[in-house]
Amino acid sequence: MKVLHVTNFFKPSWEAGGVARYAHGATTALAKRNYDVTVYTTDGYAERLSVKTGEPIDVDGVSTYYFRNLSRKLLDYVHVPIPLQLPATARQEISDFDVVHIHEHRSILALVVAFLANRYNVPYTVQPHGSLPYSTGNSQLKYLFDRCGGHYVLRNADRLLALSKTEQEQFADLGYPSESIDIIRNGTVVSDTENEESKRHSAAESVRSQYGIPSDEPIFLYLGRIHERKGVNVLVDAFEHTDNGHLVIVGPDHGYAKRLQAQIKASSERSRIHYVGFVSEAEKEQWYESADVYMLTSTGSEGLPTTLIEAAAHSLPLIISKKCNAPIVEASNAGRVVELTPPIIADAMQEMLGPIGKEYGRNAQKMIKNSFTWSEIVKDLESVYEAVQ
Repeated sequence: MKVLHVTNFFKPSWEAGGVARYAHGATTALAKRNYDVTVYTTDGYAERLSVKTGEPIDVDGVSTYYFRNLSRKLLDYVHVPIPLQLPATARQEISDFDVVHIHEHRSILALVVAFLANRYNVPYTVQPHGSLPYSTGNSQLKYLFDRCGGHYVLRNADRLLALSKTEQEQFADLGYPSESIDIIRNGTVVSDTENEESKRHSAAESVRSQYGIPSDEPIFLYLGRIHERKGVNVLVDAFEHTDNGHLVIVGPDHGYAKRLQAQIKASSERSRIHYVGFVSEAEKEQWYESADVYMLTSTGSEGLPTTLIEAAAHSLPLIISKKCNAPIVEASNAGRVVELTPPIIADAMQEMLGPIGKEYGRNAQKMIKNSFTWSEIVKDLESVYEAVQ
C-alpha cells in the first residue's frame, strides 16, 4: 500500500513539538511493515534545514519531501508554513497514493492535499493532535482558518483520528458523528530494560555534574515546549512548597521563556531550579534517564502528550494534570493526576520519592508496553487505512 503523510514539520525539526515526532514514529513503523510511505513537509521550524527541497530524500526508510517555506518571518509570526512547490508536486503525485494521512488540519499543506485528494478520489484521514478546541492557542487565527478551509479539510475526510476519548468528544461537539472517528494513540519506543540501570547511572553523572546537581538529590523533570498552556509556571510555584530535590525544565521556547525565566529568578528556590532550554535528542535521553519523576501540569487541553508517553517508557512515575487527558495514567497506577494547586502538586512530588514512586514507574513502563508501542499503534492505523480504501 502507498501511503502519504502530510505534516508541517518532520525530523529533525523536533523543536516543533510532538506532531513531528508522531509523524516520524508512525511513518518509520509503517515502512518497517513494508508500506511504501511518503512524507510531505516543510524545511524547518526554528530555522531552515540544510536539505534539498522539493525532491524526495530517504529519511529512515521514508521518502520525504521538504518543501521550502515562502517566508520565515510569516512562519515565526503566525506559525503557518507556506510551502513552495507543494501544489505542483501534490497535483502530479496524489493519484498514485492509496490513502493520505493528514496531521493537523489548520495548515496550507493540509488544505492543498485535502482538496487534491478529494478531487482525485483518494481517501484521506485527518488527525488534529489536540488542536481542535478554540480555547487553546490563537483562537482568532484558528477560527479564521476554519472559515477559510479548515472545516473543508475535516468535513471531506474519510476518517477522523483522535488521540484520546476527550479528543473524540471534541469532534462530536463540532458536529462530527462518532462513527466517523477512530482513536489512535500516541506511540513510542520502550527502553531496553537490560541496559537501563547502567544507562541511568552514566546519564546521571553527565548532566548532574553539568548543572551542579548532587548525585543523591532527586530530579523532577519537565520536558516539553515552553508554552504558557503547558503550566510550567505552576510547577515553579509548586516547587516552592518543597524542601528537597531539583526542578529541571527542558524544551524549546514557544513564546514563554522570558516570563518563565523571570519567575524562576524571583523564586525563593531558584538555586534548585534549572532552566535548560532546547536540547539535542541525545541530551533529551540523558535527562529522561537522570530524572526521578516526570511532571506535566498543563493548563490547556492536550491531545495525548508525546513527552508523557516517552517519560513513561523510561519507567518514570508521572505527575500530570487533568488537562493532559490521560486517565489511563491513574487507571494503570502509573502516577498521579492532580489539581492545579501548588500545595497538592508539592505533596504528590514528595510522595513520588517514596516506595510508591518506584511502583508507579514500573507500572508506567508496563502501560507503554501494553498500549503505546509503535508496533501496536501501526496495527490500528492499518485497520483504518484498509477501511477507507
